[in-house]
Amino acid sequence: SPYDTFLIDAGSTQGVTAGSVLSAQGIVVGTVVDVRTTQSQAQLLFAPDTTTEGSIHGVSVSIHGYGGANGHTEVPRGSKVEIGDIVLAPTFGWRPIGIVSALEDNPAQSSAYLIIRPALNLDALSFVTVETL
Repeated sequence: SPYDTFLIDAGSTQGVTAGSVLSAQGIVVGTVVDVRTTQSQAQLLFAPDTTTEGSIHGVSVSIHGYGGANGHTEVPRGSKVEIGDIVLAPTFGWRPIGIVSALEDNPAQSSAYLIIRPALNLDALSFVTVETL
């Protein structure tokens, strides 16, 4: 949706509680933000105005969501980060949460700017698993 949320066709009746939302491949795509009787609402990790802690090759980053399932962050210039690198999240058991899709490394700056996107095609998701936090 335009608000980076989606509905899960399971709720408290099926045992859903607040937790992380995982793809079948174990990639974290979001968190449960509202649980109703028969459905739940989840928010994508990189929704606007969110911050998610991550790690890229051991470099700790704070990823700021700006919507459209994308986030951005910075790493110290000279870090061994490249396009295609997987972003892991300590909060979610070191599971993958995204992939570096763009890198802007300006020699005049002390840090490189990264765009992070989900590590899978969200439009292709049909089933997810909710894991209690």
